[in-house]
Amino acid sequence: MRTLRGLVVVMGFVSAAMFAAMASAAPPRIGDQPPRPFGPMVHGTIAWASADGEHLVLKDGMRLIVPERVNIPRSRLTAPHAVKAYYTRTDRGNVVTLIEVLALQPGSGGGIGG
Repeated sequence: MRTLRGLVVVMGFVSAAMFAAMASAAPPRIGDQPPRPFGPMVHGTIAWASADGEHLVLKDGMRLIVPERVNIPRSRLTAPHAVKAYYTRTDRGNVVTLIEVLALQPGSGGGIGG
């Protein structure tokens, strides 16, 4: 019985210490953004693409380089597709680390009535 009482006392201290540690941790501030795992992100519509899909220019003028190691069907990297891309700024330019081609929007030239 004595060991059970001792175990209860120890567990009470451990629980109190854990509660105090959680209470003292600073809560996240409003507006804080976690770091992006793939670098800065851009969202836009392709205005021009090289024939091999390696170089893109978005409608806002942003230039992107899509290296071969980025796994995406190059046939989808054409105007007027919308894309969301994570990139790294380098001496060569904005090198894409991850890119997603979004669905064509009505009126963008990619379907019936467009």
